[in-house]
Amino acid sequence: MRSLRHLPRAAAIFAAFHAAALPALRAQPTLKDTYRGMFHLGAAIRPDQVNGRTPQAAELILREFDSISPENVLKVGPIHPRPGNDDSSYDFAPADQFVDFGVKHKLFTIGHTLCWHSQLPAWLDQQQKSAEPTITKAELTQFLRDHIMKVVGRYKGRVHGWDVVNEALNDGAGGYRQTIFHRVIGQDYLVMAFKWAHEADPAAELYYNDYNLDANDAKRTSCLELIKYLRANGAPITGVGMQGHYNLNTPSAAKVDETIKLFADLGLKVMITELDVRAVGAAPVTGAVGAGGGGGRGRGAPPSLTAEQQQALAQRYADLFAVFVKHRAAITRVTFWGLRDTDSWRRASSPLIFDDHYQPKPAYHAVLNAAKSAGPAKAK
Repeated sequence: MRSLRHLPRAAAIFAAFHAAALPALRAQPTLKDTYRGMFHLGAAIRPDQVNGRTPQAAELILREFDSISPENVLKVGPIHPRPGNDDSSYDFAPADQFVDFGVKHKLFTIGHTLCWHSQLPAWLDQQQKSAEPTITKAELTQFLRDHIMKVVGRYKGRVHGWDVVNEALNDGAGGYRQTIFHRVIGQDYLVMAFKWAHEADPAAELYYNDYNLDANDAKRTSCLELIKYLRANGAPITGVGMQGHYNLNTPSAAKVDETIKLFADLGLKVMITELDVRAVGAAPVTGAVGAGGGGGRGRGAPPSLTAEQQQALAQRYADLFAVFVKHRAAITRVTFWGLRDTDSWRRASSPLIFDDHYQPKPAYHAVLNAAKSAGPAKAK
């Protein structure tokens, strides 16, 4: 290292300050350290955040989180855009980079998602939009099996948990969403998907993932019935993912608490899989895909929140994490859907705990402080 006397005076002063401040910064508590022994803290990430193009993002991921989920690269359309099941039918490169990053840094790595009605390859999306699909039950069953076996098998032992089926339930009155898989194959596709994923990697955890489970009683009831159906038919389900796309006041913390307990009482692991909170007064997001954080992003910079909005957002996160900490015997992971406000599908409402410049918001400190109510850490 060059001596400071060889640097211009201003640079020398800055270097001396940085050298003195760095140990103190490193000594500050982080999310993953604070919650170690309770549950994993994760973030949904994009390719540029793990392939070297945005090193500041990678640094933040590794400092604060011990789990990662892919925002888009493991969804059916992006990874399997062409019909067939040889390597030319798949685009593995972005997913390989994501998984390699997790392996290299010993992160609890999640695969999202093996079966979803949105972000399908174009040829299959056309079938889904058709009033009378021409694809046969045998053809679609073979495609789904091939896809799950190929993708899960490729990452066997390196992806620790999979969102096997995503958003299979209706909003409103509940019941099953009429996806291409349900219309053509029937309800059994749900059981098949879990069995194939388990066959491809018997050690991986397998989840059902959905949104509004704590905001819609009918949908929650449908999900509880779905879990029972899966188990009755031998599907090896490990847990349920509650997506956690919240507003400032809804659903209530009491409703979140109640819902976690209902799933935990079934003996399931519970994950908060796509956490974000829309702040008061922000404009609706534009360009978002899917009700459950589909991966689209609004245009423009996230808005700056007033002091009052920052405080309200922090209080909401504090209330939610108090519930998560209370249920730490059942909850195994909490994942934010995005690293910073700029990366969020709800960016127009500044919903995350890091701002546009990777700086912690008051909500970040609220999340750290919520862990203090837990008492001594429990062994996992």
